Amino acid sequence: MELVRDESSPVIHLLQSTTINQLLAQRNRKIVELNGCVTVSEALKILAENNILSVPVWDKDDGDYLGFLDVLDIVNYVVNMYTVGTSVKKFQWEKYCTDLELLQHRGTRFGITPIKNIINASRKDEFIPVYGHGTVYQLIEGVFYKGIHRAPIMDELNKVRDVVTQSDVIEFIGKHMEVINPHLGGMNVGQLGLGTKDIVTMSANSMAIHAFWEIYANRVSAVAIVNSTGSLVANLSASDIRGLQQQHFSSLLLPVTQYLIVNKGKPQAPLTCTTDTDFSTILMKMALFRIHRVWIVNEKEQPVGVISQTDIMKQLSEFQTLPRSK
Repeated sequence: MELVRDESSPVIHLLQSTTINQLLAQRNRKIVELNGCVTVSEALKILAENNILSVPVWDKDDGDYLGFLDVLDIVNYVVNMYTVGTSVKKFQWEKYCTDLELLQHRGTRFGITPIKNIINASRKDEFIPVYGHGTVYQLIEGVFYKGIHRAPIMDELNKVRDVVTQSDVIEFIGKHMEVINPHLGGMNVGQLGLGTKDIVTMSANSMAIHAFWEIYANRVSAVAIVNSTGSLVANLSASDIRGLQQQHFSSLLLPVTQYLIVNKGKPQAPLTCTTDTDFSTILMKMALFRIHRVWIVNEKEQPVGVISQTDIMKQLSEFQTLPRSK
């Protein structure tokens, strides 16, 4: 059955009647900023310590914001350090895997590079300022709908006073399921056409650097890690680059699952759903666990799709649902 846009929906009304200030009213989160001269190694440590994926970066000389540094920028930088070639198709990285001396030099260079040199390398997180009096609907349509994951909230002096994320919106929606459920929550993944884009899968035995290369080359934020039967056992995302230090640079040559253990301890099992899972369940999983994706699996637990937070933002913005019967 064809989906139609529902402009009069209480869901749209909720998003249009709630301001960004109201969205974040109960939150007390410290805002971390960095100047552009901070090194990549220092920045990774700060991201890991604060359990964040991105920070606003300002210029030491004039104080203006240069943009966001996020984990995808660092992934792009690391991949380019491991590779030679002028394009993604021509990249070669295997030659460095047996040259430990060269690898050590690259690890040192990795650690001392200033973040202003790599900011927005992924071109995934534009710095689009918003203001607290704007509505959540405007935030979704103007920023998050485009696949941008966060936006700086500016004060009257044009300084960043807070950062609002896709996760914040999903957590907010999760607290208003009484509005979602009658209109959208009962529709399932298949009906809504969620998670239909191609996914990238990697063997659990693949080297971590290869998996990060796939993230870079395919312009995705995560890859599905599968066992010998193709069943999903883990996922590697750009956020897993956090905490990587130059002395552990060689851990990128470990198999993906070992890399995750070295850098994160025992990795958590990825959250999954099927095409029959309803939208409200997806929302609640993302809201409760503050995760960025839910993998769609078949009856053999093999990944066949992935639902990202941006997919949720698009669904809320377009708000397409099944037409009411007359």
